Amino acid sequence: MAPRRTAHGDPHDAEPGVASAQRERGGARRVTTPDIPDILETVLRLRKAGEPFVLATVVGAEKPTSAKPGAKAIITAEGNWIGWIGGSCSRPAVEYEARRVLRSGEPYVVHLASTETCASGGTLDIYLEPYLPKPHLVIIGHLPVAEAMVRLAKPLGFRVSVMTPEGHPDQFPDADSVSESIDLSEASAGETFVVIASHGNYDAEALEAVAKAESTYVALVSSKKRARVSASQSM
Repeated sequence: MAPRRTAHGDPHDAEPGVASAQRERGGARRVTTPDIPDILETVLRLRKAGEPFVLATVVGAEKPTSAKPGAKAIITAEGNWIGWIGGSCSRPAVEYEARRVLRSGEPYVVHLASTETCASGGTLDIYLEPYLPKPHLVIIGHLPVAEAMVRLAKPLGFRVSVMTPEGHPDQFPDADSVSESIDLSEASAGETFVVIASHGNYDAEALEAVAKAESTYVALVSSKKRARVSASQSM
């Protein structure tokens, strides 16, 4: 069960279209107000892209409030809003808690109550659910070591990509993707782990690709002697 925190803000703010227009005229961060089906489509798109975000859902409301139970909004890591769950007074409190939820990875219920500066009345309970990208394991190789790593990594929650110029996709039925080329252009620091297990077949090529990419961790399955040779060949 998610813990609950009380934040100050006014749940009875401008209607969705008005709030969105005011933010756009002010030149602030992007705010859009799509329907709930569009929100859910955006959730799927962001998850597929591996982008972190928070899904905020109104789970309780006491009148007078503009937002109603079931209203949803997405808050991205950059602070952009898609959807609407309250106006200009409640948004800063929700955004602050959303950043904290992204850091902790734990869901939270925020209780919004009126303040002296926003005294329209009413309260809102908003459930904040973080969506964080899965850690990405890139395995470069096609021999039994690579096959075993795929089987081990999937139950641990990794998104697994296999890159092998000599293997076949049928070898890795559990992998999320299998490529015949070694391309780490989409690797991102902080979430990508690379293991080279080609047994000397294309270690140098793999090391050269890794050197040009961002990754959190790089491992080479090799003897010390072969590792030195492969490293010198990739330089």
